[in-house]
Amino acid sequence: MLRNYIKTAWRNIIRHKVFAFINVLGLVLGICACIVIYFVTSYDFSFDTFHEDKNSIYRVGGRVQENNGTDFYTSDIPPPAPDGFREEIPGLERVTQYYLYNPKITVHVNGTKERDFSCIAEGSNSTGVIITDSNYFAVFKREWLVGDPFHSMMEPFTVVLSESKARKYFACPGRD
Repeated sequence: MLRNYIKTAWRNIIRHKVFAFINVLGLVLGICACIVIYFVTSYDFSFDTFHEDKNSIYRVGGRVQENNGTDFYTSDIPPPAPDGFREEIPGLERVTQYYLYNPKITVHVNGTKERDFSCIAEGSNSTGVIITDSNYFAVFKREWLVGDPFHSMMEPFTVVLSESKARKYFACPGRD
């Protein structure tokens, strides 16, 4: 029975080559489109899933219009905007801001020797350094080895380092 179905299908494919080609091409394109959509959505939904409050954290970007009338989109907003959000939009639990920063870091060792570091990771154009305010660690929770997340960013010119950055800059030994 199955052999007859295959034989009939093959005869129809041979007899109507253009029609069969169009059907197979449509099937292949449909399957490829489904696979691409799956990969794009799984990639998009894979970001920032480690945050405790991932369903209530939103990022605001901006649209900038140049003098010649062209628009471009940016991943950050002007510094006064978060204060305006706090004052004008009711119902926001916390608002924080951060800006990517690409400094050249120099660490003085024993007051005489200097060690210079670049903050750009190899193979990337992003930096691991940000400038932020005191609400940052209330929104983005992290595990703290030393210090307090609520008082860490209250004073100007303070820094919070990850364990890997502390090892890199200060050659700290490992934890026991």
